[in-house]
Amino acid sequence: MSQCGDVYTGLEETVTCAKKSRMEYCETQDECSAQGNEFYAYADYLVYMVNTNQMAEEQAKYLLEQKFSNAVTKRNQGIGMMLGAASDAFAGSQPSYSKPATQPQNTQKSLSHDYDWDWDGFYNANEDWVWMCRGIQTGQFATPDNCRNDFKTDSRWYTPRKTGDY
Repeated sequence: MSQCGDVYTGLEETVTCAKKSRMEYCETQDECSAQGNEFYAYADYLVYMVNTNQMAEEQAKYLLEQKFSNAVTKRNQGIGMMLGAASDAFAGSQPSYSKPATQPQNTQKSLSHDYDWDWDGFYNANEDWVWMCRGIQTGQFATPDNCRNDFKTDSRWYTPRKTGDY
């Protein structure tokens, strides 16, 4: 597999080199992911915006880094949910993902079911900052769809961030 230079020479050169490395990898696997295709289409769009003076290179680089970070977070959330389900299955129990309560809001709420969710930011085993959706009542991890209308703030289950890791 080819290696990109260690020195950042510009957005276009970096994207070109990364695409070349990805294509070499995809050829060995005989397939490229749809998410990867989407990411590189976005990268090409940002390169175009910089080359046509519609966007500053630093802004495009920042947007590309955000897109990559979001993709890694989504991947890690999915892996975390799969690992949790596998661990629960191995232990002989049902997956611990919470489900919406079926009872109306005005009845007594049981602590065994979640009816409200919030984002929790924390460091995973690889020391990467990740966001996971959790049920407020049980504290169990839930699917990200349950938190889709909430802002990603870490005020409920606070974990301090490392300096410079924002």
